[in-house]
Amino acid sequence: MCEAGKELSAAARGGWGARASVWVSGRALRLLALALCGLHVVLVLCHYPLAAVWSEHPLVGGDLTLHFAPAHLGWELRNAGGRLLWGYLPQFMAGYPFGAWDSFTQRGYEYCTLLFPGLSVAGAFNAYVILSALLPPFLVGLAARALRLESATVWLSLAAAVVVYQAGGMLTFFWTFGNVGFPLVNALAVLYLACAWRAVDECRAGYAAAAGLLLAAVGWLHQMAALPAAAGSLLLAAAQGRALFRGRRLLYALAIPVLALALLAPWLGVLWRFRHWRVPRETPALRSGWRHLVMDLFSDRGYRQHFDRRTLFQAQLVLTALGAWGAADGARRTVRWLAATAAAALAFAYLFSY
Repeated sequence: MCEAGKELSAAARGGWGARASVWVSGRALRLLALALCGLHVVLVLCHYPLAAVWSEHPLVGGDLTLHFAPAHLGWELRNAGGRLLWGYLPQFMAGYPFGAWDSFTQRGYEYCTLLFPGLSVAGAFNAYVILSALLPPFLVGLAARALRLESATVWLSLAAAVVVYQAGGMLTFFWTFGNVGFPLVNALAVLYLACAWRAVDECRAGYAAAAGLLLAAVGWLHQMAALPAAAGSLLLAAAQGRALFRGRRLLYALAIPVLALALLAPWLGVLWRFRHWRVPRETPALRSGWRHLVMDLFSDRGYRQHFDRRTLFQAQLVLTALGAWGAADGARRTVRWLAATAAAALAFAYLFSY
């Protein structure tokens, strides 16, 4: 294992997970995580009843109403024209191809009837929604497991993922409002980064294949999640440092995006073919500047909209805590990269409008 891998292992295996096991026994920590997972399943199924899978009526409300339309159109495309990627439909905009630029962030819903072939269109859509709402915390726990962290760290990561997912912040708003695809694909991006680290650090072909498949899934299901996946990839490469150019590590690092691009190539070809059909969306920019930094930092008022930047402060608190644990364990290089990530997040949030 390279130097960066040893430092990350020192920060994670011997860090907060191990110390948590000192405060709480391993068995108690495992039971706590399992109890939280059970509560998570109950809360999701209370919001999206499992009986909806066998219903002829789609789940509605919030963004779900918007997502069912591409699900039904995707079924129409395959049922009427026998096509998988794109085509012209009378139910879609006249003269515009369905399955091209308008399918951004909608591909998972469009293919839900392929994932659940024995169900009706509404049932397959409902099953996809329920599964998407259930999986994210478990994917984060699986990522911790893929990194071969200590058992206490894995259970603690799983418990923390459930708490963050259900705590009533932006993530909770996403999945309860019906935008279940975004948290799901971001959790897939976390798992991708864990597999990519194992693939590059240990030159493991199996993990490289898994990372390539996961990155392709991110690109197919929700293209906005490609941004954090790309940022994480750059951070991974920076953490590897010069070790990335030793042995076969660079070969494995390059094989991952090559595999992902190969799997994405069919749809990328469709997007290129209809590249002149793009229509920019008029979305007002989120205002930034030092005044907004001060207001976000000191204001105790409740925001009236859920897309605020307080989540970035929460993320920086987590990075600061991880950096403190890493510093205590002597993982100085890891601390530098965590600090740089926190500073970059702060700069991104307040230096310009977006």
